[in-house]
Amino acid sequence: FSSRRRHTRYISVTGVQTCALPIFFHESHTFFSRLTTRKNFEAQIIARGQKIIERARGKGSPMDGILSFAEQAGWDILPSIQMSAMPSGTVDQAVADEFLEVFLDDLKKNLDSLDAIFLVLHGAMVTNEWDDAEGEVLQRIKQICHSAGKEIPIAGILDLHCNFTQKMAENSDYLCAYI
Repeated sequence: FSSRRRHTRYISVTGVQTCALPIFFHESHTFFSRLTTRKNFEAQIIARGQKIIERARGKGSPMDGILSFAEQAGWDILPSIQMSAMPSGTVDQAVADEFLEVFLDDLKKNLDSLDAIFLVLHGAMVTNEWDDAEGEVLQRIKQICHSAGKEIPIAGILDLHCNFTQKMAENSDYLCAYI
């Protein structure tokens, strides 16, 4: 990635009180010809609101980790939507559109009360329209924040073998891969 940066913005978790928490997780294998549909996501998890938190507690997952940290830090979590599927073929664009429709609607409704956005992503999702699904999602989130004049930190966690892109870097403040 280019070492030229327009600006450097330091983010601190000490000022965070309320954090939005969307999860969109899939490892796409583009060589696999079968499309990953909503049905595949339903087989793993599609959840909204408190159900996300209830299902994640005590699982040792990235989501469980951020919930534990948020609890210790005294954050209020606004769980939005979780859509996760087992690794498989390219994701049907309708699934990505549904995720964005739900989360961006929640984001717009809660924008004034948010101090941060923390996403749980895989980093290797491809849809039948986007080669870089996570980059697209991050870009759309950043556009909503900026169009409202908000400088809300956008952070997230990625799988260790994600396909990290320039678009992901440009549209987030902090992304970290877990081991």
